[in-house]
Amino acid sequence: ALNQALTRAYNNWVADISDQAPDRLKWVTVIDVHDPDEAAREMARTKEMGSVGVMVLGDYGEKPLDHPDFEPIWQMANDIDMPINVHPGTGAVEAMKAYPSVASDQFLMSVVRGFKSICSSGVLDRYPNVKVSFLETGCTWVDFAIEVMDFTLDNVRDRIEHGALRSEHNALMERGLPKMTPLEYIQAGRIFIGFEVDDDLLPYMVNKYGTDCWVYASDIPHAHRKPDSAKYVLNRSDLPEDAKNKILWHGTAKLYGLDLPT
Repeated sequence: ALNQALTRAYNNWVADISDQAPDRLKWVTVIDVHDPDEAAREMARTKEMGSVGVMVLGDYGEKPLDHPDFEPIWQMANDIDMPINVHPGTGAVEAMKAYPSVASDQFLMSVVRGFKSICSSGVLDRYPNVKVSFLETGCTWVDFAIEVMDFTLDNVRDRIEHGALRSEHNALMERGLPKMTPLEYIQAGRIFIGFEVDDDLLPYMVNKYGTDCWVYASDIPHAHRKPDSAKYVLNRSDLPEDAKNKILWHGTAKLYGLDLPT
């Protein structure tokens, strides 16, 4: 009950702040997934208040984001056209305890685990209106994660064809295999990726995955974030000029359903 009250209080506060300049300030809902039905109701309530999305962590204990318990959250996001934004966090407390010396790694790896659980299941196929973003972890992990997912899913499909599934594949089969590859979900406008303005691999990633899937966030003030981060992107000599403009606003507007600048 306390967690639910805290999320409602935060959502009320950020709505009040943003309503002072609704054309400039946008916000997303926070939820407590431990009561998925109440979380879904909070999503519906805050959508009416102006929320443009909902934030979740990459996993919660032993439950990945595609766990059946979270179906009410996915269903509500699908029904009200609310994007789900996966953010680093310590939802998997046991993982933190198991590897205490790399707690910050676990914080970031939660996003990678969230990406893998969503892309290895049919959750995006069951909820075709939902867009998903993976934020505040840079973009350098994406290529590796996609390669791993492609290898894993190709291997499972080959084993199905030859009747050679192993016990560890049962969970994948129970959740249902995805109809598309991670790259195809990205190209279809279902998956969006955050980036740091000084990511060394950003030009490579933009060239490989296109200009429409990137979510820019200045996120200032915040630890190591660069000041004047938009200018930093515009001043990079290793990105094409048209790509700079698109990654700074196009993907973000598409993800949150905002009007595109002319």
